[in-house]
Amino acid sequence: MLLAFPWLFLSFGLYNVLAFARGSAVSPQDPFNEPIASFKMVSGAIWQASAGDVLIALTLVFLFFEILKAARSCSVAIVDHVLSIVLFALCLVEFLVRREAATSVFFIITLVTFIDVVAGFALTITRAPRNFTAAR
Repeated sequence: MLLAFPWLFLSFGLYNVLAFARGSAVSPQDPFNEPIASFKMVSGAIWQASAGDVLIALTLVFLFFEILKAARSCSVAIVDHVLSIVLFALCLVEFLVRREAATSVFFIITLVTFIDVVAGFALTITRAPRNFTAAR
């Protein structure tokens, strides 16, 4: 069942932990705009990576693994598709309803979950005729 776990749930959960801690005494400011690392470039410029930047990059890495999982053909893939749809629905509702989720970072996470759902369906549909003829 661990194979059916959508890795994008980790991005969703991490965002919510950071976003809902924002209003508390722990972090009264927006944690997604705070720089967490800075790098001096060869050009002499300083590049600062914020928590939002890192979370988006991590989400894209998770999307890569989700697409690899969607390409497999087994019974766990159906559970994986259903959980991906549930995650997209949760993200969409939270983006529309919660003030803490009305950020560009969460919009990109929601968009990535939508791409995961569409890619999963596209891979399943394109693979279906081969699976059907192989079963005969």
